[in-house]
Amino acid sequence: MKIKRDQQSKFWVLSSDTRVLYKGRRSPWDDPTIIRQALDRERETRGPSAAGARSADSKQHTSGA
Repeated sequence: MKIKRDQQSKFWVLSSDTRVLYKGRRSPWDDPTIIRQALDRERETRGPSAAGARSADSKQHTSGA
Protein backbone atom coordinates (compact mmCIF):
# COMPACT_ATOMS: atom_id res chain seq x y z
CA MET A 1 0.00 0.00 0.00
CA LYS A 2 1.28 3.45 -0.89
CA ILE A 3 0.43 6.70 0.86
CA LYS A 4 0.99 9.90 -1.09
CA ARG A 5 -0.04 13.52 -0.76
CA ASP A 6 -1.04 15.45 -3.86
CA GLN A 7 0.43 18.89 -3.19
CA GLN A 8 -1.68 20.64 -5.80
CA SER A 9 -5.10 19.46 -4.64
CA LYS A 10 -3.99 18.79 -1.03
CA PHE A 11 -5.57 15.33 -1.01
CA TRP A 12 -4.11 12.23 0.60
CA VAL A 13 -4.22 9.11 -1.59
CA LEU A 14 -3.86 5.53 -0.36
CA SER A 15 -3.44 3.08 -3.20
CA SER A 16 -2.70 -0.57 -3.76
CA ASP A 17 -1.45 -1.57 -7.19
CA THR A 18 -3.72 0.49 -9.46
CA ARG A 19 -6.64 0.82 -7.03
CA VAL A 20 -7.36 3.90 -4.97
CA LEU A 21 -8.44 2.81 -1.49
CA TYR A 22 -8.80 6.28 0.05
CA LYS A 23 -8.70 9.84 -1.23
CA GLY A 24 -9.44 12.70 1.12
CA ARG A 25 -8.17 15.76 2.92
CA ARG A 26 -7.72 14.00 6.26
CA SER A 27 -4.27 12.55 6.88
CA PRO A 28 -4.17 8.77 7.29
CA TRP A 29 -1.34 9.26 9.80
CA ASP A 30 -3.66 11.26 12.07
CA ASP A 31 -6.56 8.79 11.96
CA PRO A 32 -5.75 5.05 12.08
CA THR A 33 -9.34 4.16 11.10
CA ILE A 34 -8.60 5.45 7.60
CA ILE A 35 -5.80 2.92 7.16
CA ARG A 36 -7.92 0.16 8.72
CA GLN A 37 -10.81 0.88 6.33
CA ALA A 38 -8.41 0.98 3.37
CA LEU A 39 -7.03 -2.44 4.35
CA ASP A 40 -10.60 -3.77 4.59
CA ARG A 41 -11.33 -2.43 1.09
CA GLU A 42 -8.18 -4.05 -0.22
CA ARG A 43 -9.25 -7.42 1.22
CA GLU A 44 -12.71 -7.03 -0.35
CA THR A 45 -11.28 -6.30 -3.79
CA ARG A 46 -8.91 -9.28 -3.70
CA GLY A 47 -11.74 -11.64 -2.83
CA PRO A 48 -12.38 -14.23 -0.13
CA SER A 49 -10.04 -16.80 -1.70
CA ALA A 50 -6.97 -14.66 -0.98
CA ALA A 51 -8.02 -14.10 2.63
CA GLY A 52 -8.71 -17.80 3.12
CA ALA A 53 -5.35 -18.78 1.71
CA ARG A 54 -3.57 -16.37 4.07
CA SER A 55 -5.37 -17.67 7.16
CA ALA A 56 -4.63 -21.28 6.20
CA ASP A 57 -0.93 -20.45 5.80
CA SER A 58 -0.77 -18.73 9.18
CA LYS A 59 -2.34 -21.79 10.87
CA GLN A 60 0.29 -24.06 9.37
CA HIS A 61 3.17 -21.86 10.53
CA THR A 62 1.93 -21.51 14.12
CA SER A 63 1.17 -25.20 14.64
CA GLY A 64 4.67 -26.34 13.66
CA ALA A 65 6.32 -25.26 16.92
